Amino acid sequence: MLQTIPQARVQGESELRTYGSHIYDAKLFVGPTGLSSKELTARPFALGISNMGALSRAPRSPKEASRKWTT
Repeated sequence: MLQTIPQARVQGESELRTYGSHIYDAKLFVGPTGLSSKELTARPFALGISNMGALSRAPRSPKEASRKWTT
């Protein structure tokens, strides 16, 4: 179900990095009264994820490197 969050604000944010590469940023948007783990099903929230595009598909082994990949 899609709904709006009046007076939405950012309650928390984080980023994922792997081997020094910036993979994505994430922000938790909540209403004016906030959100706790006990209220996850009672109050609306939204999670915004921004892909930073740093992750690429590279072969992990010589056998995998010789395999032809299709997309």
